[in-house]
Amino acid sequence: MKSILTVVTPAVSVDLTILANVKAELGITVSTEDANLETWIDQASALITSSCNRVFGKETVTETFRNRSTWYEPKKIILDRVPVTAFTSVVENGNVLVEGTDFECDKESGIMTRLCGDYEARWCFRTLVVTYAGGYELLGTLPIDIERATITM
Repeated sequence: MKSILTVVTPAVSVDLTILANVKAELGITVSTEDANLETWIDQASALITSSCNRVFGKETVTETFRNRSTWYEPKKIILDRVPVTAFTSVVENGNVLVEGTDFECDKESGIMTRLCGDYEARWCFRTLVVTYAGGYELLGTLPIDIERATITM
């Protein structure tokens, strides 16, 4: 199910590495090439981001899911920004849902499951609005292989 995504708080940075790490990797101690290196970091980060078709940096977003069908009730909702770090609100047809009671989420994959007591249930909504923080603290929780690919480029 497709959602309408609105960025509430954009990522602080879109670069997937920092100048100091590139210089250390290349054994550069002078600053004469810093401007060029910064440009290459920007270019490599943009290439990886577009190739992976995702934003890596942590952002707060709102995703609005609309179910226009009266017969289709999805079993799972898949969020766009992963890993999910925190929910601000989840509102189903105007009713606020509680994490752990009304739904649960595999935060690494962003897959949300509707709960009915101790059981998984199907989502039954006309509108579901999910506001949450998702993505990586760049150079904190960003997987090292992504930074490695950026530096290698």
